[in-house]
Parts: sequence; structure tokens; C-alpha cells
Amino acid sequence: MAAKIQMVNALTSAPRFGGKGAIALTSQVAKHCLKDTGCSPNDIGMLVNTGVYRDSHIAEPAIAALIQRKIGALPQQSSNSEIWDGLNGTSSFDLNNGGCGLVSGLQLMDGFIQTGKIKRGLLVTGDAEPIKNHSKSFAFAPAAAAVLLSKSDSGSGFVKFQTRTFPEFKQSFESHVSWTPWGLLRRNRNVLWINQQDNYVDLCVQCTLHSINQFFKETDLQLDDIDLIIPSQSPKGYVHKLIKQMGMADQFSQVESKKGEWHTAGPAIALHRTWQDGRFKNSGNILFICVGAGITTALALYRNDFYHE
Repeated sequence: MAAKIQMVNALTSAPRFGGKGAIALTSQVAKHCLKDTGCSPNDIGMLVNTGVYRDSHIAEPAIAALIQRKIGALPQQSSNSEIWDGLNGTSSFDLNNGGCGLVSGLQLMDGFIQTGKIKRGLLVTGDAEPIKNHSKSFAFAPAAAAVLLSKSDSGSGFVKFQTRTFPEFKQSFESHVSWTPWGLLRRNRNVLWINQQDNYVDLCVQCTLHSINQFFKETDLQLDDIDLIIPSQSPKGYVHKLIKQMGMADQFSQVESKKGEWHTAGPAIALHRTWQDGRFKNSGNILFICVGAGITTALALYRNDFYHE
């Protein structure tokens, strides 16, 4: 049986959350997600974090392990080869795939749930400026989201995943770290530099349309069969241009932010919006569309149990 979405929660930038880093925001939304379902932290067999921007640029341990500790989930205790049995605590790790992290994480958990290795999985994602007021032109608003997955006992759940990379466009979005004078004292420090070409958004749309066409060929679906679309909310202008090319504006879930773009949490925030207003549960075929550097696209088809061929 496929993995189904049991609950979705999201926290977006608001005064009472101001100043909190990604770990605090993500831990808070994870607790809300579990509380809303009456699920104990120790019922989670796997916790995966797909956020990119880390508090103080932490490298070790995994952010997922820190979030696991904050929500009170016991660590994995098994010492045998069956470390993913989900019976002896929670396994946690980070999965870094930028703007496509949500779909990549969902695909990974779907595999573990389908094979019975875990009963429930919690995917969390969130971003905030790593060191407050230490970045120039940091484009992303602080936000976090959590998605709780469990095994479907009906026809609901994920049906198909697809990931494609277009390396011919890799130079349209590049980043590197260099030892650079920084701040008022001009002391050297490691600085992350990001270069986004002017045509990056258009290329993201172009790659997305190609991936969608291939996806439909593999599933024997047509655009008219899709009831709801959950897209990435970045880069800026991506959703607007995608809607212009595809039409179907009513099917798209788009969440505007006045304090910056949504990054890894963006598609999960869009998912949460449709979860709240009832569109998700009242849609038969739901298409997740994520895009990120590479250029990489990640698509997923989710089907609710009332859908019939």
C-alpha cells in the first residue's frame, strides 16, 4: 500500500516567531503536526529534514537529529542489520536536494512505508537566515513545515514519482564558498556566494514543462485529469510564469509572502493551504511540482481514495 499524508502543518513569518532560527521553527511545527494527530514522537519511525539554510551554518550533527531531540523522539536503538524496523526508536537524517527536497523526502519515505520498514514518517523542512542580519540580500522568509506520512488502508496515497536533472543549465544557478573579508572589521571568514542568471526562472519553467510532458506520457494522464497542483513557491516569478504557460490558474496553490520568497518549505506551505481550505481532500489527482538548482525537477502524483478510473 502507498504512503498517505496524515497531517500537514506550516509556520510562516509572523511577529511572535521573529528572530527564531530554522531549527526552532521546524521543531515547533513538528510538535504541532504530531499534536494535531494525537501521535506520540516515539510513533515516528523516521524523521527526515530537507531544509537547506542551517542555524550558524551548522555542519554536524545532522539538523534532523537536533529536531528529533527537541520533539522528544527516542533515538534508534537497534544494533542489528534491520536498523529501519521503526520499532526501537526514530532514525533521523538530513536530505539535501534544495528546492526539490520535499518531493525527494516524500519519495524516500513512501518506499520505507510501502515495504513495512516504518509505520509512520515525519518530513520536516524550514529555512531562516543562518546568522541574523549577517547576510546580504538574503531572499528567503523564515518558515517551516511538517508532513506526517503513514500507510494507506485504502486507495489514497502517492502513485508515482519522477526526478529529472538538466545539467546543460547548471550554470544558471551556481554557488561557492570562499575565504573573504567580511563585516565592519573586514576579518576573513567563509562566505557563501550565490549567482543566479537573469534567465534562471524561464529555464526552470522550460524544464518543468518538459518534465510534466514526460510524466504524463508515463502515466497516461492528461492535464485535464489533474485537480490540484502543489508547486514550488520559488524562484520568484516561477509560479506566475508556469501558470501563464499551462493555464489552470484555479488548480494551482500559490501562497504570497511579503517578507521574501519561500524556499524548501514553499511547496509544503502551499500544501498546507489546500489542506486547510479542503481542496486537497476534495481533489482526486494531485500533482506536486518542485524545481531547484541543477536544474532539477521533481514531480509526484497523489491520488485520493474516492478517485475512480
